[in-house]
Amino acid sequence: MSPGYALDHIALGLHCITDGVPFLVGELGGRFKDGGPSGNFTGGQWTFADGEKLELIEPLGEPGGFMHRFLAARGPGIHHVTFKVTDIVAAAERVRRFGYDVVGYNDDFPYWKELFVHPKQALGIVIQLAEEHPLPEGMAETWNAGWEAPKSPPPAAPPARITGLRLTARSPEAAPVVWPQ
Repeated sequence: MSPGYALDHIALGLHCITDGVPFLVGELGGRFKDGGPSGNFTGGQWTFADGEKLELIEPLGEPGGFMHRFLAARGPGIHHVTFKVTDIVAAAERVRRFGYDVVGYNDDFPYWKELFVHPKQALGIVIQLAEEHPLPEGMAETWNAGWEAPKSPPPAAPPARITGLRLTARSPEAAPVVWPQ
């Protein structure tokens, strides 16, 4: 049985989230969805014409965390692509079956289970696979309470449609292995 993959969002890593807001909102017409601190980073998501999402993330904490390393090595840009799956265990098995390493596997929370494919094995981008379920009763109301979205210009109208992500592969043989149809 296939784990049922669907693109959820594309995340852009920046030194400061506010640097990306004028483009996401003022040029692309994004509408703030939610966000706040999460471990070693702060992130916010914006939605577009058909519900597509782009996420902006910035580092938190002392230098040396994954976001600090990413920005030092590559500068601002695409950090990860998240696909929702219906079964994280089946997705992990499929990733391994194709010869990739699962890193950062976490199924500690019943409402969010995730794994990552290292960028060295995925054309330079972190691939996140996530299984999501509804938050426990009352948690949604307190999730990142007090965190406010960065100030933004008026949104462009109409909002853009985000149709996907275009990548290149070093060889035609590698492309279908990394990005199966």
